[in-house]
Amino acid sequence: MIKSHSYIDFFPYPVFRSEQQEIIERIERGARLKKNILLSAPNGTGKTVTVLSALLPVALENDLKIIYMCRTHTQNKRVIKELKRIYNSSNQYSSKISGLSIRGRGEMCLHRKILNSKMGPKEAMTECKALRSNQKCPHYRNLKEETNGLKEPESVSFSSPVDGEELIELPCPMVIATDILKISLPKSPKLYKWPNVEETWNYLFPDKKYIEKHRGYDDAVHEALIIFELYKMNKWRPIGKIGVPT
Repeated sequence: MIKSHSYIDFFPYPVFRSEQQEIIERIERGARLKKNILLSAPNGTGKTVTVLSALLPVALENDLKIIYMCRTHTQNKRVIKELKRIYNSSNQYSSKISGLSIRGRGEMCLHRKILNSKMGPKEAMTECKALRSNQKCPHYRNLKEETNGLKEPESVSFSSPVDGEELIELPCPMVIATDILKISLPKSPKLYKWPNVEETWNYLFPDKKYIEKHRGYDDAVHEALIIFELYKMNKWRPIGKIGVPT
């Protein structure tokens, strides 16, 4: 556990909107008591920065990651935009945070056979794995060279929030996002104060076979989880002992 923080350390704007401060305080208080929180508010309320400001101090103090799940890229970009604003407004090193936006393999895999292809997620994942296993992906080879065979993930760590469009400038961004950073989060000093990883919810609520193959996402459920537009989830999709209702 590190230095105690408050939502004030992470709210990047000079003034609060109507009732916004009270909502932030209630969310932070509920999170410290390990309660599940449901926030229903109209557009323009500032929900994204409200939730982030409330949960970031709790995540930092307890060395947790935040999984912020959105349905669209536009929503993803909004989260990263607010994170960057929080990062730039903080004067305390201990309050500096970062985050990563993850998109689908069809947009993050740089290989010409997969990038912008019409492959489904499962097909793209299988093709990507085959290309890497057979040493036919130059982007993966470049990443291995830069990270000493994936043994030095700190060489691709980030000190500030990164959007998906920025991530694709790096070698093999899909592997960086889903494998390297998953391994390095609890170990790399450069990533120690990285409490926020932001994903689309397809990664955290996939089918059972996908969960069995990718236990890292299952483990992430034991961190802090934010789901944007929960009401649009039309059925239960249990993960272990955790289920998400309509």
